[in-house]
Amino acid sequence: MFLIDVNLANAPDLLLTVAVLGVLAEGKTTISGVSHGRLKETDRIDTTCRELEKLGCKLEEFEDGMTIYGQTVGDGIVESHNDHRLAMAFSLLGLKHDVEVENGECFDVSFPNFIELMAEIGIELELK
Repeated sequence: MFLIDVNLANAPDLLLTVAVLGVLAEGKTTISGVSHGRLKETDRIDTTCRELEKLGCKLEEFEDGMTIYGQTVGDGIVESHNDHRLAMAFSLLGLKHDVEVENGECFDVSFPNFIELMAEIGIELELK
């Protein structure tokens, strides 16, 4: 079993990407140092945990991060909460699982050509 322990205090924008990778990885991933993630477009720690739980993920939330037990994700629908980083990170789950991101078009706040660039590398995403 792999154990990943990462402090993202100096890279808080990686919280969502590392969380999604942790869900897909074997073993346990602990993310810490991102309490300021609670002050973004959404409370990114709480919102990420609640949405991943909708997909069956096993995890634990704490004040400055979370622990994710990998390979517990399933299919389902998650909400972006109009947070561009949540939309983009959750869309990556759709590469391996049948995951729909509601209100996923909000990615255009920071990455207007996200869908086109993903298509260029062979990843087809669609807005619903």
